[in-house]
Amino acid sequence: MLAFILSALITGQVLADNGSPVVGVAVSDGVTIAQTDETGAYELPYRDNAEFVFVSVPSGYDIPLDDGGSPLMYKRVTEAGTYNFTLHKQADGGEADMKHVLFVFSDPQVLNGYDDHRFRYETVEDVLEFKKTYPEGTKFYGICVGDIVWDWYSANSMMKGYFEAMGFPNFMTIGNHDHNCQSAKQETQAQQDSIADDKFTATWGPTYYSFNIGAVHYVVLDNVLYKGDD
Repeated sequence: MLAFILSALITGQVLADNGSPVVGVAVSDGVTIAQTDETGAYELPYRDNAEFVFVSVPSGYDIPLDDGGSPLMYKRVTEAGTYNFTLHKQADGGEADMKHVLFVFSDPQVLNGYDDHRFRYETVEDVLEFKKTYPEGTKFYGICVGDIVWDWYSANSMMKGYFEAMGFPNFMTIGNHDHNCQSAKQETQAQQDSIADDKFTATWGPTYYSFNIGAVHYVVLDNVLYKGDD
């Protein structure tokens, strides 16, 4: 008697909001990548330690946002199954994105109420004023390149609100101070690094992802191998 084992899969479709398939789009769990077929469908092998699946939003489509205005081009993976995505095609075909403005925020590292106050009432206000110097219709995006907080993990939700107040999508990368130094010690560095991502991913989502804006393909990587706090 022959026994057949069916591998568990992550499957789904990427559709435009008018129901038409979005073909040739990269979908990934941060390790494996698949492209959507002519029906917008994709298929990935399921991994027990998979946390997210994301769509690498193609040029000419809006970055999906949550209710607050933060990028939400990912789904949290809880089990093997179906994870669908809906994208909105830009009316101008992505023309405005071809000349987008990118803000890069380096190491906000808010540690206390003083830092919190300065980021909200200096950094955010400066960004809002600077945006006014550009012509109407200019598209803005931002990337924070790590250390959003300085081990003050409860401040992540507060910082999320501040970035949303800037009025454009801000993408997050994980820094060493965004790793949870209070996490239990693990047997290997790889396990330690993965466990210590929990405070970041709870607010911001995956630590590996990519997206397209205009002619630029952005790739976000987690290049911190966190050893833990002894």
